[in-house]
Amino acid sequence: MNRSFLRTPLSVFMGVLVAYLATAQEAAPTEPPLPLKRVVMFSSSVGFFEHRGEIEGNQQIEFAFKTADINDLLKSLVVQDRGGGLVGSVNYGSPQPISRTLRTFAIDLTETPTFAEILQQVRGQRVQVEAPGRIAGVIVGVEVRRISAGEKEKEVEVLNLRTAEGLRSVRLDEIVLTRFEDQTIDQQFQQALDLLATEHATDQKRVKLDFRGEGKRPVAVGYIQEAPVWKTSYRLVLAEKEQPFLQGWAIVENTTPHDWKDVQLTLVSGRPISFLMDLYEPLFMARPWVQPDRHASLRPRVYDQDLASRERELVKPADAVSARDRGRGGGFGGGMGGMGGGGGVFGGERPQQRPFVTGVVPVVDGDMDLKRGVQAAASAEDVGELFRYVIKQPVTLGRNESAMLPIVNDAVKGEKVSIYSPSVHAKHPLSGLRLTNTTPLHLLQGPITLFDGGEYAGDARIEDIPPGSTRLVSYALDLETEIAIEDKPAQKQLVSLAIRQGGLHVKHKESRESHYVVKSSSDHAKQVLIERSVNPEWKLTQPAAAEKTRAVHRLAIKAEPGKTATVVALEVRDVNEEFALLSLDLSQLAVYLKAGQPSVPIKKALEEAISRRTALAAIQGRRVEFDRRLADLAAEQQRVRDNLKAVPTTQSNDPADPNQKASRDLTKRYLDKLSSLENELETLRQQLTDLRRDEQKANEQLEKFLGDLVAE
Repeated sequence: MNRSFLRTPLSVFMGVLVAYLATAQEAAPTEPPLPLKRVVMFSSSVGFFEHRGEIEGNQQIEFAFKTADINDLLKSLVVQDRGGGLVGSVNYGSPQPISRTLRTFAIDLTETPTFAEILQQVRGQRVQVEAPGRIAGVIVGVEVRRISAGEKEKEVEVLNLRTAEGLRSVRLDEIVLTRFEDQTIDQQFQQALDLLATEHATDQKRVKLDFRGEGKRPVAVGYIQEAPVWKTSYRLVLAEKEQPFLQGWAIVENTTPHDWKDVQLTLVSGRPISFLMDLYEPLFMARPWVQPDRHASLRPRVYDQDLASRERELVKPADAVSARDRGRGGGFGGGMGGMGGGGGVFGGERPQQRPFVTGVVPVVDGDMDLKRGVQAAASAEDVGELFRYVIKQPVTLGRNESAMLPIVNDAVKGEKVSIYSPSVHAKHPLSGLRLTNTTPLHLLQGPITLFDGGEYAGDARIEDIPPGSTRLVSYALDLETEIAIEDKPAQKQLVSLAIRQGGLHVKHKESRESHYVVKSSSDHAKQVLIERSVNPEWKLTQPAAAEKTRAVHRLAIKAEPGKTATVVALEVRDVNEEFALLSLDLSQLAVYLKAGQPSVPIKKALEEAISRRTALAAIQGRRVEFDRRLADLAAEQQRVRDNLKAVPTTQSNDPADPNQKASRDLTKRYLDKLSSLENELETLRQQLTDLRRDEQKANEQLEKFLGDLVAE
């Protein structure tokens, strides 16, 4: 196939696909130069892989790693020459970002350019196009034109060429083939396509390790890589007269590109901190663009002299010569000592410069101590904050295969219990087991399948259980046991009273009860654990909790066959209240005076407060009565005034006229009434003023008394 042409974008991507398929065959995994001997799988999704073997003399070995694993490799690689040799450099291909590399070619394919954009990048280059006739010329540019398409217009891209005949325009959708006449442009275009294909197809990076030494000697290479979290599953067999028997399996996956052959496998439980950091990609810092300053031409300036310096210039020449002679004498007398002593620039020996030394880095003497223990099928070892299982037999596992490996096969301590939690089931508890890890192994979290009497009993789940620790597991609903709850209303009991700064401080002890009634229909006694949520405001006083976790108290009760058992949970809490004595009415004060057994100071203080409040209340009552009486008199006065205005007037001046006489009598009567009301109002207003003054005084005295009052 002739590569020196450019078809439409579809042909471009077809070429990339062909290159991808060609390079994919080269990406097949190859065997490592040193056999894999040891694998440590962690429960934090990483694994440690150690290769060991022999080399002779100065030798360079080469590993192949997935690109995605290079960062972990650079972060954790451990290389050792255990035969007295030295480890030199570790070389790997620095990955120039593909975008930077693509921009170095004549045609930039970084942003997936269109056909028109590719042609626009090579303006001024000679090309041959077939549209369908062959046209040769120099690319002037690409433009968008609007052409008629029936009754509408549409936009088309047009290539403008300078040909021997003149300028010609060719629609891009009519071009079926384009050829670059410049071989350099054509080669760089193909190189850019090859680079894109390689980037997608090749997922292998080469890492070269340089060993320097003499003779045959053992070497080791270890590194951390991402790996699946190893998992555990358990089988627990229950029997009437024997302790439960626990069998545990570890589930391991080999997702590496190599087969594991007779590998020493270690499984580590725990949560070591592990993270990813990009150490492989070159790091380029963004630098600001700084424009150079542009200065206009400057004219030369002439400056006036300093008048004081002018006087110094007028010193006699003889004085100047004498000064110069004195300066020379000082230089020869003391300066030669400086030169002879090596203090000057040319005096003495020059200090030796430390030569620039480059060489190999010595490794740690002896084996890398990673506590390489190989013992029983699943021997247990503490490693710092971790715990590990060392598989005794070498493991063989093909790539992309998984395996189940036995790690636990031992009897454990277990006691059957029924676990009741209202949030799980309101009526029945769950059948469970109080499991104690009596094995020397740290049991990693995982599912448990239980068998009771040779039959499947249910599934459970455990968290991590260190040796000697106890956990509860539940696996089925206990239909033979029924529990009912009866919550009693809370009760309050006055504990203490105190008066401080005008406030009454009241302390109550509040209690509440919950009655749990347990009925078992089984033919044997059952140990029942009742879970009650922990409330930080309440304290469980009875019964004593058999177990306590962060979230629940567990109350234990034994349920005999066919009988009812009751456990009463009593919780108490302290309730503190504060009331302003002025805001409490007399009835409330009397209640606190009679409640409980108040101390003598409290009793006297409350009695005095009640007395003062009673006196104040009496004054307030009289003031309210006077206010009401004043309002009634004012209303009566207004009524009399309205009646006075309504008295009819006569036009007759005859004193004997009966109408005139009646009018005079009625007017006099209303005026007398108004006079009497006014006198009564004046007296009442004066009394009300005195009452208000007395009320204010009594209230101030009460406030001062209560503010200064302290009683416990």
